[in-house]
Amino acid sequence: MRISKKPSRRRTEAVSVCETAESRETNPFGYISMKRVYGILGVLVLLLVIGYGFRAEWNEREESFKIPSIPKETCLDKNKETHMKRTEEELKQYKRAYFAGGCFWCTESDIQKAPGVVEVISGYAGGTLENPTYADVTSEKSGHREAVVVYYDETVTSYENLVRYHLMHIDPTDAGGQFYDRGESYQPVIFYGQDAERMVAEQALKELDEAGIFQAKVAVRVLPYTNFYTAEEYHQNYAEENTLKYCAYRESSGRDAFLKKYYGSKSWEELTLTR
Repeated sequence: MRISKKPSRRRTEAVSVCETAESRETNPFGYISMKRVYGILGVLVLLLVIGYGFRAEWNEREESFKIPSIPKETCLDKNKETHMKRTEEELKQYKRAYFAGGCFWCTESDIQKAPGVVEVISGYAGGTLENPTYADVTSEKSGHREAVVVYYDETVTSYENLVRYHLMHIDPTDAGGQFYDRGESYQPVIFYGQDAERMVAEQALKELDEAGIFQAKVAVRVLPYTNFYTAEEYHQNYAEENTLKYCAYRESSGRDAFLKKYYGSKSWEELTLTR
């Protein structure tokens, strides 16, 4: 009768050690079976394939999100003579007007094109906080509006012409801001320095309202001038200094589409006298 001997515990441990050492030479993943390793590798390859396909699809979508390049001529004045920087001493000989019309990048760029305008400076007006920063104003706690001071040659143009020009480059019915810029700091305002200017502004608003161009009432505020603080240097002449960003912003804001729809190429007289 053959009696089978069970391997001793010591021999079993020795065999296990040897098998383990041998398996590690052929399988660097240790105790993980090769079948499981191949499975993991297969899953990784599958994920890579799916990821590549997803990335390709995302790239295609991303292209559709990009704002198309906008020709410089469509949003900047070709004639830069009126944009030349003047010194404070030089500007003393000119008259001043103060307007708020939403984003001051656009207000500045638009009114620079008006005949007789010598210089336009972006800043903050009408609030109570002294020496405000951009962050202060956009926090809607300073009472200031994004505004511009317009230096103009009164032998070439008039305050009345500038008021009309300003109104034809904003949405005068929007008291809550301008286009997609919302809040008090973006409200349209005409700041007057004397009663004669107030009367001119109020008359222009009356004419525009009675013309019946808009379904809503004209809501531009006419306020006495109290203060104006020059904005940070990087906001000045923004349209020319940051052409691509400015054009992309302006195009996406809807401002130009609005101006084209309601004003087109008409003059003030054509808008207000033909209704």
